[in-house]
Amino acid sequence: MIGTSLLELVFIRVCIILVQHSISLCVLLIALLRVTGGPPTLTTAFTSLLALELFYAVLIYLPFKARLRASARHPPPLTPKERAKLFERCLASVPDPERYLQLWFLGADPGEIKRENVKDFILWAFFDRKSVERVHSHEHHSVLDSDGGWVSYDSFGREEEPLLNASAKTPGDGAEEDVDALEHELDSYLSRTEKMLGRPLPPGRGTAVPLRLTFDVVETRYRSVVWYAIVSLVDFATHCTLFWHGFQLRAPSWRRALSVFPLRPELLLPSLPGRMQGWKGSSPSSELSYWYRQHTSKTSLPVVFIHGIGIGLHPYTTFLAEIPQDTGVIALEILPISMRLCSAPLSRPDFLRQLELIVSHHGWDSFVLVSHSYGSVLTTHILRSPTLAPKVAGAVLVDPVSICLHLPDVAYNFTRRPPRRANEWQLWYFASMDPGTALALGRHFFWRENLIWKEELVSLPSDNETVLENGVPGTSAIDEKGGVAVAGEIGSQGKKRKVAVVLSGRDLIVDTLSVARYLLCDGDLGSSPQYDENVLLEKLAGGTAAAHAPPGGDKRGGRCLTKDGIEILWFPTLDHSQVFDTAKDRSQVLDVISRYCSF
Repeated sequence: MIGTSLLELVFIRVCIILVQHSISLCVLLIALLRVTGGPPTLTTAFTSLLALELFYAVLIYLPFKARLRASARHPPPLTPKERAKLFERCLASVPDPERYLQLWFLGADPGEIKRENVKDFILWAFFDRKSVERVHSHEHHSVLDSDGGWVSYDSFGREEEPLLNASAKTPGDGAEEDVDALEHELDSYLSRTEKMLGRPLPPGRGTAVPLRLTFDVVETRYRSVVWYAIVSLVDFATHCTLFWHGFQLRAPSWRRALSVFPLRPELLLPSLPGRMQGWKGSSPSSELSYWYRQHTSKTSLPVVFIHGIGIGLHPYTTFLAEIPQDTGVIALEILPISMRLCSAPLSRPDFLRQLELIVSHHGWDSFVLVSHSYGSVLTTHILRSPTLAPKVAGAVLVDPVSICLHLPDVAYNFTRRPPRRANEWQLWYFASMDPGTALALGRHFFWRENLIWKEELVSLPSDNETVLENGVPGTSAIDEKGGVAVAGEIGSQGKKRKVAVVLSGRDLIVDTLSVARYLLCDGDLGSSPQYDENVLLEKLAGGTAAAHAPPGGDKRGGRCLTKDGIEILWFPTLDHSQVFDTAKDRSQVLDVISRYCSF
């Protein structure tokens, strides 16, 4: 991530103009060259580039952009009991109720956020639907799933349970009752929201519009075919760098490689003899490619690494190379969030199934999971998997977006915030407005499936029984539905997973102070005393002044341990992703990984 200086702002704005408006610039330059009698070779070059741009725009970009208009297929709906538990847990972890509501409504005037507006937001957030109207039978459809079986979905994209007795219920039965029950449930949530705010919501509907990520129009911006040529070159450089450091790319079939734009020509080469045979190999997964380094250590565990949104593994090559050579590494490639036009992200069950194939293929029964940014979303899925969670001996989450995901900051900052500073422009155009990333976030990102609570991070499968306030056993932290896990006690006698969370004080995406408060407090944010910011910073610095480091001062920050056993590494002057930029900062993260890998 670049900085915030004026020079960087000018640089990034010029880059965006060149990449976004390449067709217009080509036409302008061709006209200018013809009028001024410029060199014919330049005219020919820009004419050829214009033809290539138009070919790409018509045959690749526009068809991909059409996919953004499709509706999201939401995960299976929660039961009313699960929904109520999740709602209460979320509201109990809101540090500033007024800001929470206002930011979910894109900074609207609080007077315009009325009862019907809040109802729209709750329907999206907790019901995955736009209204309380019953879905009629003709709105349901079936599709062939990846296992060859037929799965039925309603018009909201939710998978339906098969009817054991089709004659037991007709499409019209109980419609009024269902609507009444929904209205009653909604009213209870609205009353609870008013209690949290300490004021009644104005009746009616105002002009405020809520952020509803999977319902809203997915916005994107054009980018030149030249940009994808640069992405391809960076990808090839990444391949060469990781190969030099002893990694081998394991990729699905070449047919799968042909479905990705820009093409990865290095994957189409046949396996080479001698030392070059390590150039690439076959992946046991039909969907996921990954970089692999063999595990040879007898005294440590291997590492599974999941990157964030950006240009793939390129920003992490030095970091991966600095992991001890005898420590095995599997670094997944998540292409839909890597500035490429390709298939949609895997669903949670499909991702877990493919990762299980990879881990089992290499015989890894235990490993340390390391993730960055968006990778923390996939970490949530892994830690809720009955088969993979027991294998995760330790987890290191760098700049995680999945903790406190019920708060609006991540969704707003990444998808809706108007850019002003240089780093915000970089994030907006090269990440948020990237067509592949926009598709992944706008139609395949389901917050309640991706959110993780602090007790889930440290709990091992034997600890996962949870208890409701009334003493009734609740939802397991490892939940086949995608994880509600909203109640709250970990078995105090059970063994806990080693967990570290790396936070940056100037993160432009995550409200890291709120995340730190949540991790450090007893219970939930709303039910625990709020730390004064200075006290909080002292705690994050381990009782030193490092957390207050001024520009040019000690940028290494500090570390502390929460009551749940979560280790927090705090870098007060760093922005999102910058912890990977210098050896000094990387070394602190690598030290934690080495400790967690050791037997």
